[in-house]
Amino acid sequence: MHDIRQRKEHEALRLNYQAELERRVQERTLELQSSRETLQTITDNLPILIAQVDRNLCYRFNNDVYRQIFNIDPKTLLGKPLTAMLRPELYRELLPCFQRALAGERVSHDNI
Repeated sequence: MHDIRQRKEHEALRLNYQAELERRVQERTLELQSSRETLQTITDNLPILIAQVDRNLCYRFNNDVYRQIFNIDPKTLLGKPLTAMLRPELYRELLPCFQRALAGERVSHDNI
């Protein structure tokens, strides 16, 4: 005979810990989703184009002004490169700004 009480206790502790971690992940996921929805609402109501791009210069986030100005659903741009929206000459003009912004600088550019 083997006494398995300690093993059972450890297994119960592990299961409780796993359940707690899963609960925390679900809680944080809901918080992040709520924050993203709030950010989307705020940026959709600003009268300027707002986008987040990754290091590969692909869209990660856009506000609804893209729909108003370009008549395109902003969600269709997610994951696509900036070149999908910008004319080649404008892209070349703005590329240094994008690079500086990705390096952490605050950058603005008026294309009038």
